[in-house]
Amino acid sequence: MTVSSDAHYQAPGIDFTALRRRARGVTGMPAYAVAKLCNVLFSQELARRLDGQGVTSYALHPGVVSSNIWRRVPWPVRPIITKGMLSIDQGAATSLYCATDPGAGTQNRPLLRAFGRARAERRGHPGTRPDPVGAQRSLDRILITPA
Repeated sequence: MTVSSDAHYQAPGIDFTALRRRARGVTGMPAYAVAKLCNVLFSQELARRLDGQGVTSYALHPGVVSSNIWRRVPWPVRPIITKGMLSIDQGAATSLYCATDPGAGTQNRPLLRAFGRARAERRGHPGTRPDPVGAQRSLDRILITPA
């Protein structure tokens, strides 16, 4: 299982030349969205490569969690933004479900949704539609390109 995020739907795609550069912007959310899109594509390609070998692969969205990712949000705003978010323990529930439930790993899935509600989701993001050639090229580029 790969922990991703619904934020991957915000990524317009992957600019491979920008992956090794420092992220621009104030929030870092565009870079975060691309990183999470890479996680989803990695899981899809791994599932394709291991198909028929008794191994499953999927990405999961843990929910919007009040974690240290919000640490740079200024104090007066942070409590407002994080109010209503899942606690860290609640955010871990989806990962724990996927790791311990015997039925969770029986099939490859594109994305499991938050907080133990394990239902496959397919939305319209072009980067997560099944594209074996694009996903393979992306994974090869990530794994093979020297640092």
